[in-house]
Amino acid sequence: MVVREGEVTKVETLTEFMAELDSSYKEIINSHGEAGELLSEFNTHIREDHPDEDRADFLYDVWDDFFEYWISQMDESDVQMIATVLEERDREYVHLFEPPTHTIVELFPDG
Repeated sequence: MVVREGEVTKVETLTEFMAELDSSYKEIINSHGEAGELLSEFNTHIREDHPDEDRADFLYDVWDDFFEYWISQMDESDVQMIATVLEERDREYVHLFEPPTHTIVELFPDG
């Protein structure tokens, strides 16, 4: 058995996860490989509904409410979204899910 130290965070929603683990809509979209598709749909939305606005070239140009809408339309559950974000990070995590609570442990480096 290996014993490791880490920092424990408990959340119940994707919004809480973002706040507690310093995540963002942009990180969620990037970790799911949907940045190009989101930019395309956002620019279509801008062209059709807000013709006076500039088109977005980068994710940081996209409005937060559009990210919220996009994420709400994704087929993945919050559990899958959180797991994918954690897998994409350079740090090591343990993610336990006992509905409705996510217990996330950021493991400290060995040493």
